[in-house]
Amino acid sequence: WNDETTADKTVTLTGYEGDTLKLTAEQIPAVGSKPGSNYKAGSWNVTPSTDTAITAATTYTYTYAQKEEEKEEEKEGEIETETDVEKDVPKTTVTGLTSDVAKEMLTEEEKKAVESGDKLTVSLEITNITDTVPEKDKEKTEEAAKAVSPRAKVGMYLDLSLYKKVGNRQRRKVSSLNGKEFQITVDVPERLKAPSGIVRTFYLIRIHNGKATILATTKKTKITFATGEFST
Repeated sequence: WNDETTADKTVTLTGYEGDTLKLTAEQIPAVGSKPGSNYKAGSWNVTPSTDTAITAATTYTYTYAQKEEEKEEEKEGEIETETDVEKDVPKTTVTGLTSDVAKEMLTEEEKKAVESGDKLTVSLEITNITDTVPEKDKEKTEEAAKAVSPRAKVGMYLDLSLYKKVGNRQRRKVSSLNGKEFQITVDVPERLKAPSGIVRTFYLIRIHNGKATILATTKKTKITFATGEFST
């Protein structure tokens, strides 16, 4: 009841034979504004009224409605992406490495952890490996370059490595984005640009799982390509 009591309320109507007995407004208890925890305003089984004739013992019951269980809002963990360009690497710009793309590298267990609030950090590390590239990768790169132009020369080898870290778990290397891609733009170093008056074509070749693939061909001094697989 609105007076913060919970006991049943009994009203006795008196009168003479032949009188029409009705409730007065003061005899109808105010209710609906003081629901208990997890309840809200409800309704009468039959609404008492000052216009209704009472001819026999009558029980009016007001029932508060139970609130629907409110689901706790799931707070997804923060997703952070970063690019680490080592020294001796040309200026590199990354676009499209969004949270949706980042999620594609997660296992089901990792996705649940991020959805539960764990932070996901995705790191792209770019390193100049011209002096340390494995011989087998070098051979495949040179073969691919010569196949498109007999006069082609390899100017630089870069390693693009993608890593993920979920919460306090160990950082792990990622080799595929399961069909998703993002864009990388690499500026051609000054030493590889063509002299004035000369037009030079640049090729960007990727070695992934032992296979050479030409990802970009351009005469511009900025090479843009899309990838979702990461190797040399």
